[in-house]
Amino acid sequence: MEQLDLKHLLQLRLLVARCGEMDNAQWWNTQGVLGKHGRAVYARSFPKTHVFVRARLVFAVARARCRERFDPPASITLWTLPAEIEDDFNTQWESWLEEKQTRDVKGKK
Repeated sequence: MEQLDLKHLLQLRLLVARCGEMDNAQWWNTQGVLGKHGRAVYARSFPKTHVFVRARLVFAVARARCRERFDPPASITLWTLPAEIEDDFNTQWESWLEEKQTRDVKGKK
Protein backbone atom coordinates (compact mmCIF):
# COMPACT_ATOMS: atom_id res chain seq x y z
CA MET A 1 0.00 0.00 0.00
CA GLU A 2 1.26 3.46 -0.88
CA GLN A 3 2.26 5.75 2.02
CA LEU A 4 -0.20 8.57 2.68
CA ASP A 5 1.27 12.08 2.51
CA LEU A 6 0.32 13.38 5.96
CA LYS A 7 1.31 16.95 5.14
CA HIS A 8 -1.09 16.84 2.21
CA LEU A 9 -3.80 15.46 4.52
CA LEU A 10 -3.17 18.37 6.90
CA GLN A 11 -3.41 20.89 4.07
CA LEU A 12 -6.62 19.31 2.79
CA ARG A 13 -8.18 19.26 6.24
CA LEU A 14 -7.21 22.91 6.79
CA LEU A 15 -8.69 23.93 3.45
CA VAL A 16 -11.98 22.11 3.97
CA ALA A 17 -12.15 23.17 7.63
CA ARG A 18 -11.77 26.84 6.70
CA CYS A 19 -14.27 26.52 3.89
CA GLY A 20 -16.84 24.99 6.25
CA GLU A 21 -16.79 27.75 8.85
CA MET A 22 -19.87 29.92 9.39
CA ASP A 23 -18.37 32.88 7.56
CA ASN A 24 -18.00 30.67 4.46
CA ALA A 25 -20.08 27.58 3.63
CA GLN A 26 -21.68 27.32 7.11
CA TRP A 27 -21.19 23.58 7.45
CA TRP A 28 -20.11 23.77 11.10
CA ASN A 29 -20.45 26.25 13.88
CA THR A 30 -17.08 27.95 14.00
CA GLN A 31 -16.84 31.57 12.97
CA GLY A 32 -13.53 32.50 11.36
CA VAL A 33 -11.36 30.48 13.74
CA LEU A 34 -9.00 29.69 10.88
CA GLY A 35 -9.24 33.22 9.46
CA LYS A 36 -7.61 36.50 10.43
CA HIS A 37 -10.00 37.11 13.32
CA GLY A 38 -9.27 33.71 14.81
CA ARG A 39 -5.57 34.43 14.49
CA ALA A 40 -5.93 37.69 16.40
CA VAL A 41 -7.97 36.11 19.20
CA TYR A 42 -6.08 32.85 19.68
CA ALA A 43 -2.59 34.34 19.29
CA ARG A 44 -3.16 36.25 22.54
CA SER A 45 -3.65 33.08 24.57
CA PHE A 46 -1.48 30.73 22.54
CA PRO A 47 1.23 32.93 21.00
CA LYS A 48 3.46 30.08 19.81
CA THR A 49 0.94 27.37 19.03
CA HIS A 50 -2.23 29.21 17.98
CA VAL A 51 -2.07 27.76 14.46
CA PHE A 52 -2.21 24.24 15.86
CA VAL A 53 -4.81 25.10 18.51
CA ARG A 54 -7.11 26.70 15.94
CA ALA A 55 -6.74 23.78 13.54
CA ARG A 56 -7.45 21.18 16.24
CA LEU A 57 -10.51 23.10 17.35
CA VAL A 58 -12.07 23.32 13.91
CA PHE A 59 -11.10 19.73 13.08
CA ALA A 60 -12.93 18.54 16.22
CA VAL A 61 -16.03 20.59 15.40
CA ALA A 62 -15.99 19.38 11.79
CA ARG A 63 -15.58 15.76 12.91
CA ALA A 64 -18.52 16.08 15.32
CA ARG A 65 -20.72 17.77 12.71
CA CYS A 66 -19.83 15.16 10.11
CA ARG A 67 -20.71 12.34 12.52
CA GLU A 68 -23.97 14.10 13.32
CA ARG A 69 -24.94 14.34 9.64
CA PHE A 70 -23.28 11.24 8.15
CA ASP A 71 -22.19 8.26 10.22
CA PRO A 72 -22.99 4.91 8.63
CA PRO A 73 -21.14 1.94 10.14
CA ALA A 74 -17.56 1.54 8.89
CA SER A 75 -17.69 4.82 6.98
CA ILE A 76 -14.59 6.90 6.30
CA THR A 77 -14.56 10.67 5.96
CA LEU A 78 -11.86 13.31 5.84
CA TRP A 79 -12.39 13.71 9.59
CA THR A 80 -12.63 10.04 10.52
CA LEU A 81 -9.99 7.95 8.80
CA PRO A 82 -8.89 4.42 9.75
CA ALA A 83 -7.22 4.26 13.17
CA GLU A 84 -3.76 3.56 11.74
CA ILE A 85 -3.89 6.71 9.60
CA GLU A 86 -5.24 8.81 12.47
CA ASP A 87 -2.48 7.49 14.74
CA ASP A 88 0.17 8.33 12.13
CA PHE A 89 -1.38 11.78 11.66
CA ASN A 90 -1.37 12.45 15.42
CA THR A 91 2.25 11.33 15.71
CA GLN A 92 3.21 13.59 12.82
CA TRP A 93 1.18 16.41 14.39
CA GLU A 94 3.41 16.21 17.47
CA SER A 95 6.48 16.37 15.22
CA TRP A 96 5.13 19.45 13.43
CA LEU A 97 4.47 21.09 16.78
CA GLU A 98 7.99 20.29 18.01
CA GLU A 99 9.49 21.60 14.75
CA LYS A 100 7.53 24.85 15.15
CA GLN A 101 8.72 25.29 18.72
CA THR A 102 12.31 24.55 17.70
CA ARG A 103 12.13 27.13 14.89
CA ASP A 104 10.71 29.67 17.33
CA VAL A 105 13.54 29.09 19.82
CA LYS A 106 16.23 29.27 17.12
CA GLY A 107 14.67 32.43 15.70
CA LYS A 108 15.02 34.20 19.05
CA LYS A 109 18.78 33.56 19.35
